[in-house]
Amino acid sequence: FVASEVYNIFNIDFSEYKPGWLEQLNIGRIYPGFQFWDESASKSIMHSSALQNVLNRYKNIKKPFDLIIHDNVNAQALLGLVHLFGNPPLILATTFSSPQWMTFRAGNIFNPAYIPSMITCSGQYMTFYERFFNTFNYIFLEWYQRFVSEPFQDRLMKEVLGPDLPHVRDIAKQANIIIVNHHFALNGPRPMLPGVIELAGLHITEPKPLLKDIKDFMDGAEHGVILLSFGSNVDSTWLPRGFENVVLAALRQLRQRVLWKWDKDLPDIPPNVKLSKWLPQGDIFVHPKLRLFVTHCGLLSVQEAIYRKVPMLALPLYIDQIDNAALLVRHNLSIQLNVFTLNADQLRDGIMEILSNPVYKRNMEPMSDLMTDMPLTSKQQAVFWSEYAIRHQGAPHLRSAAADMSWIQLLMLDVIGTVFLILLVVLWIVKTVLLFVLRKFISSTSKSKED
Repeated sequence: FVASEVYNIFNIDFSEYKPGWLEQLNIGRIYPGFQFWDESASKSIMHSSALQNVLNRYKNIKKPFDLIIHDNVNAQALLGLVHLFGNPPLILATTFSSPQWMTFRAGNIFNPAYIPSMITCSGQYMTFYERFFNTFNYIFLEWYQRFVSEPFQDRLMKEVLGPDLPHVRDIAKQANIIIVNHHFALNGPRPMLPGVIELAGLHITEPKPLLKDIKDFMDGAEHGVILLSFGSNVDSTWLPRGFENVVLAALRQLRQRVLWKWDKDLPDIPPNVKLSKWLPQGDIFVHPKLRLFVTHCGLLSVQEAIYRKVPMLALPLYIDQIDNAALLVRHNLSIQLNVFTLNADQLRDGIMEILSNPVYKRNMEPMSDLMTDMPLTSKQQAVFWSEYAIRHQGAPHLRSAAADMSWIQLLMLDVIGTVFLILLVVLWIVKTVLLFVLRKFISSTSKSKED
C-alpha cells in the first residue's frame, strides 16, 4: 500500500541532528539523527490512514495474500501484518545496498576484515585503522538493531496491531529469502547464501517519451545538457544557506544547458537553466545530448546512471550517499565535492573536469556492461524468487543453521574458551608435576650432600 502521509516524513524537523548527521561520518553524531528518522518515519507509517484501510479491508479474510515483501530498513513494525494475515511466505528486501543486519538474520555473516560496513566509506582492501573502525561499526549496528530499533519497533507493532503478536525479530526470521540492492561488479564480491539474492537496478524501467518542453530544451542544446538533482527525499532546507546562489553562479559560466530539479522557485535564473520541482530522470538519462549527471549519490540514481552510461559528479549529503560517492571515486567513475563547503569555482571546475576528461566516460562503459551482463534481468529474477517462495511455502530449505545460532556459537567463542580452559588445565598440571619433580630432586640432592 502507499500511505500519502509517508511522503511527508522528510519534512520532519531534523535541525537538531543535521550538523552531525550530514557533515561527517561520526557515528556518535549520526546515531541520534538516524534513530530520530527511524522512529519518526515508522510512527508515521504505522499511524497512517492507508494502513488502517488495509487492516479494515482484509481483517475478516483468513489468508488474503500469497506473499508479503517487506522493505526491512524501516518500519519493521509492519512485520506484524505477516502474523495477522495468516503467516504467508515472507521476503525481506531493501533499496539500500546490503545492510548487514538483514543478511545476519539469514545467517549470512560478513567478515569485517574485508566487507565494509555502512557509513565507513571503506573498500574491501582496508588498513588496520579501517578494519578496526569497520569492526566497531559492525558491533554498533548490531547493538542498535537488537537493543534500540527492534525494541521500539516491537512496542510500536503491538501498540498498533495488537499485543499478542510474536516479537518483531522472530517474525523477521521467518524470511528465508532476502533481496539486497547490491552488485558484485560495483560493490565488490562477498560470500552469499543461496537465499540472499543480489538484485541491482530493479527500479529501472523502459524510458518513455519526454514532455515537450523538456525535449525541446534538450534538443536545442548545442553543447549538451547537464542534469542536476538531489533525488526525491532531499529537501532544499537540508542544504547550506546560500547553496542556490553558489549553484547559479557556477551554472552561469557554462555553455551547456542545465536541467535542475529543485523544490522551490528562484529569482534571476540564467537562460541556460531550466528549473523544475519534478523531472523524469530515467527518461532524461537516455537522451543523446545528456552529458553529465550532478547527483547526491542516492544508490538508485547511481545504479540508473551507470546502467545508462551517464558520467556523474558526486555531491553526497548523508549516510549511504557518502559511501556511494566514495565507491564511485574508487572506481574512477566520478570525483566528489563537499556540498557543505562548496563554492562556485569548485562546482564549475568539477563539472568541467568530468566533461573534459574522457577517463570517466571511458570507465563508465565497462562498469555498465558488467552490471547488465546477467542471465536474467533484475525484474525477471525478482519475479522468479517471489514465485519460488510461494511454490515452496517460504523456502525453508534455504535457511542456514547459522540463523538460529547465538553470537557465542557463531564465533566459536564457546569452543575457543573450552580449548583455552583445557590448555590452562594442562599447563597447570604440567607446572604442578614439574614442581613436584623439582622438589623431589632438590630434596634428594640435599640428603646426598648430608650423607
